[in-house]
This record gives sequence, C-alpha cells and structure tokens, in this order.
Amino acid sequence: MTAALPLAALAALAVATAILLERSGRAGYGWVAGSEFALIGVAMGPVGLDAISADLLEAVRPAELLAVAWLGLRFGLRVRPRALAGIAWRTRLASLFEPLVFLIVIRALLEGVIRSGVVDLDGPSAWAIAAVGSATTKATAAWARARLGAKGGVSDALEAVSTLDDAVLLGAVALLVPRIAPAPGLPAFIWAPAAATIVLGVGLGLVVTLLLGRGPFRGDLGWIALFGTCALATGLSASLGLAAVAVAALTGWIVGIASPHAEALEELTRTTERPAVLTLLLLGGASLTAGWTALALGSAAAVLRVLAKLFSGWVASPLLPVASRRGDLGTGLLGAGGMAFGVALPMAHILPASGADLLLSSAVAMALLGDFLGTPLLRALLSRAGEMAVQAEPAP
Repeated sequence: MTAALPLAALAALAVATAILLERSGRAGYGWVAGSEFALIGVAMGPVGLDAISADLLEAVRPAELLAVAWLGLRFGLRVRPRALAGIAWRTRLASLFEPLVFLIVIRALLEGVIRSGVVDLDGPSAWAIAAVGSATTKATAAWARARLGAKGGVSDALEAVSTLDDAVLLGAVALLVPRIAPAPGLPAFIWAPAAATIVLGVGLGLVVTLLLGRGPFRGDLGWIALFGTCALATGLSASLGLAAVAVAALTGWIVGIASPHAEALEELTRTTERPAVLTLLLLGGASLTAGWTALALGSAAAVLRVLAKLFSGWVASPLLPVASRRGDLGTGLLGAGGMAFGVALPMAHILPASGADLLLSSAVAMALLGDFLGTPLLRALLSRAGEMAVQAEPAP
C-alpha cells in the first residue's frame, strides 16, 4: 500500500495539471498531445526527485502492458472498414506511405550516427526509435478541429494520416519484438512470429464476435468480452514473445469487420483512451533513468524526427487528392505521443540498457517537441491553407 502512494500522488498531480490547463482554455490532454504528463513523470522519477521507485515501476508493468494492448484494440476498432468508408483511397494510401518513408529515412539517418561512433546503438534499438517516431498523435488534428475550427482538404488529410499511420508503427513492432526477445515456444522459422500474431489476433477477434452474437447489444457483455480478450492477448503474447499491441489491434480490426456491434463497442470504449494514454505518459517519464548524455541524444533524435517528417510529408503529398496536396504537409505531422509513447515503454523493457535509455529519452523529447514546435507549425499550415476559422490560443 505504501509503495503505491507515490504513484497515486503522481497521477493526482498530473490530473490536476491537466484540469488547470483545460480550464484556462486548453483542449485535448492539457498541452495538445499531453506531453506535460511525461514531463511530470520525469521530474518525479530517478532523473528528478526519485519519488517513484524501480520496484514500484516493476510491480505495475503487467498493467502497463495491458494498457498498451488496450490502445491497440482501440486502434483496431477505430479503423474498421465501415468507419473509413468516407476516406478516399488516395488518402488512405498516403496515410500509410508517409510513415513508411519516414521509417526508412530516420533509420538511414540513425545508421549514419551509429557508423560515426558517436553513440553505442544497436540495429534493433535504432529501428525501435524510427518506428516510435513514425506515428503522429491524433490529438493535434482533434485540437485543430475543436480549437481552430479547422475545415478543409488539408485538415482532412492530417486527420486521416494521424488516424491510420499507427498501422505502420504496429507492423514494425510486430516484427521487432520477436527479433529482440525470441520465445522458445515458437518454431525456428522467420515467418513463425508473424503467422502466430495473425492467427492469435484473428482467433481472438472471432471469439469476441461469437460472444457478442447478433442479437441486441449489451454493454456489460461488451466490456467483459473486450477486456477479457485484451488480457488474454497480453498474456498469450508475452508467453509467445509477440507484440501484444499488434495482436490486440488485429483483434479489434477483426471485430470491426465481423461483429454487427462494432460501432457500439467503439463508442463504448472511446472515453478509455485518454486515461490509458495519460497513464503511459506518466509511467514512461518516471521510467526514464538515463543520464544527461542520453537525454541530449534523445533530443537530437527528436530533431531528426522533425526533419524526416518534413521530408516524408513532402513525398507523400502528391498521393493525396488535389484539395489536400501541400509540399509543407509535414509541418502538420510533428505531434507525438499516444500510441507511439505507449509502444516505446514495453519496447524499452526488452532492449539493451543503452538502447532502452535512448528510446525513452527520444520518446519524451519527441512528445515535448511535438507540442512546443508542432502546434505553432500546424497553426501556420492551416492559416496558409485558409482552413483556420478562429484565432488559435498561444502554443504551450
């Protein structure tokens, strides 16, 4: 009980901060992408006041894994085919192409850093940093809609990209996790982890569909089916050395396809995403144990992310419908956090110490830079496009 008090105090402090910021006119999680929660976690963790012990962080790790898997499940429900019917196929293609281009570019940049000998970073850790940086948080597009009255082709494109680009992140993690921490229970074939992820995700999705049936929707049964399946996906993935978030995302997607209650399930669980994100931001910040060197390198990785996003947005823009095409589209894609931060946390637990420190440092720096730099650049982009209906509040 005593060990849980610092974590409870940390959560209360973060929530109080968000309430104060929102009452002053802020939207979203406090700062646009919620990076203040990661910052408070850093201040209360080993790097700062050391109020959150390593033993406590270890004790809450199962809940942390479950929260990440829940975000994956939510993603799968959110991108069900019926929900994406209104998004043009060109926009869908660009939404996947942009993070793929980013992934390749940032990995190449990191390879140059590795070969220069500036930092001791292995290949899987570099891929993990690139994957985490590839996703754009949905909070920025939602903030633009709610606070700026953003409406038009560019706003639609930014919303679509930030909704769909997590698919590339999840695919990368599904391939990386078995490579970094292979499980002895799987066959020694290179395709075995991918096949196991697909079979497990599809199977659990069909189980949820059968449990809910085709009769009238029952909210209590929906909660039991989704939460129980998410817990099962987390446990089975851990024993098989798979990425639970990828399995859960596939489960949610199958439910979205096969169940007539997909819309009701998505609406039922919509309010759970914010607490899960805030919890992971807090735990991620508190888990940071790196010294100033790793923090500086993480900040450098965040700057590289900005450059790579500007490039990937420019490359992907011609794929979009004419009303959405802009060479400076990448300036609206700098927000980070949410799913990306949630994925970084469990990935750090299986990487070597040097890679884990740099991954968490990079995730924190990306979230902060996304709020402080990404928000004003997004506002400027929408202003140039003539899609901003109201004057924005000052950036955090």
